[in-house]
Amino acid sequence: MGRVWRLGLVGHPIGKSLSPAMHEAALAALGLEGSYERFDRVEPEGVHAVLQAVRAGVLDGVNVTLPHKRVAALACDRLDGVASRLGVVNTVRCEGADLIGYNTDVPGLVGAVRDGWRTDARGPALVIGAGGAAYAAVEAARDLGASDIRIWNRTRARAEAMAAVVGGEVYDDVHAAAHAVTLLLQASSHGMDLVGEEAREALAFAREVVQATAATARVVDLVYRPRPTVWVQAATAEGREGRDGLGMLVHQAACAFANWTGQEAPVEVMRRAAEGP
Repeated sequence: MGRVWRLGLVGHPIGKSLSPAMHEAALAALGLEGSYERFDRVEPEGVHAVLQAVRAGVLDGVNVTLPHKRVAALACDRLDGVASRLGVVNTVRCEGADLIGYNTDVPGLVGAVRDGWRTDARGPALVIGAGGAAYAAVEAARDLGASDIRIWNRTRARAEAMAAVVGGEVYDDVHAAAHAVTLLLQASSHGMDLVGEEAREALAFAREVVQATAATARVVDLVYRPRPTVWVQAATAEGREGRDGLGMLVHQAACAFANWTGQEAPVEVMRRAAEGP
């Protein structure tokens, strides 16, 4: 009998996560036995327990999602590359007795932005938000060759704290921040799960911001529910190219899968699993 892979996701809430479908489809496509489980944990202590299961070999690896990406970084013995720079971890595996933390959000976002767009991402970029996803977005914008990186968040202090770690210029006025940017990365929860008047107000705000961007701008909303997201709707209405966060989700999952198994991930299989029937 061959190896049986036991992988998982820890975070909260994760009941609607697409990760199990993507990773189990990838395992099946490569003829690997295994499973991908959800570990819905609210408190940091629960996250530590899951990570210790990785250290003990009970789990072969886990993804970490909100709100625990910084908790995971602190719990790891070593951080790889970009995870070390950001202090944000979304993928963990064990090497010897050490827990190693990785950040696949950055290469995942870079892969999604480069995947089949008509326009070039070079030029100024705006990152909206200041949470863990926004840290990755700033790093991805830099990897994509942005000439300068602007940051806007409703709470300026959080934006300044992020800029102190990853760089970028913090703006008070989102419209000024969006002026003539060629890449807009919406990395906050804005527009998520809104209905009725709240959804209409969110769309109006997004359209005002998108109007200030360059006519050739790409707009990437890291949110992927509901589809189309508020920011994708805004981009389409204003004649910009817009995508939601599903591409990033697929690409970061592929990076994590390759990290754990040592095999090239079947990206298109994972994409189809994420998109559903």
